[in-house]
Amino acid sequence: MLFRVFKIWYLLLNFYYKTQIKCDIDNLSLPECDVAIDSAICISNGQKILLPEAKPYGISAHINFDSITAVDSTGNRNHALGNFFASTGFGSVGNSALFRKNYIYIPHSDEFFKSVDFTYTFFIYLLEDEISVKNNTDEKFCPIIHKGIIKDKIQESSPAIMINAKVKNTKTIFKHKKLF
Repeated sequence: MLFRVFKIWYLLLNFYYKTQIKCDIDNLSLPECDVAIDSAICISNGQKILLPEAKPYGISAHINFDSITAVDSTGNRNHALGNFFASTGFGSVGNSALFRKNYIYIPHSDEFFKSVDFTYTFFIYLLEDEISVKNNTDEKFCPIIHKGIIKDKIQESSPAIMINAKVKNTKTIFKHKKLF
């Protein structure tokens, strides 16, 4: 019996090393669906039923940071692009993303902002480790969420929620400015 277990373990390990996938984090592709179904899937004569996650009315995107990519779990394909470090949530509950000098963004979609009214829901925890303290020497506001672009001479980034991590103040911007 022990030999049989060892043989199975050896075959699985051998298969793993032969089929190991190299991961290129900078060139990740977003998952594509082979089949899209709006209702449940029944397997084994109805003995097993697979149901999609509940989707509240009007939701455009839900990113829960439980993967190496920021995938929209609503099925609307509003996947975010950019790099982050996925981890467990605060207190080892749920999922979280660590952003340090990086960000994610959701490309423009006519479906994403169908109306003028929209809501973002998120929780933020500011790290107070050595690296974060060194990065917070300036008293400047950094964007948490903003719509639009920020480039050298053009700033079209409203609405926006910004934070000054040094003094832990936030501000909300409702109008945009163009700087020339």
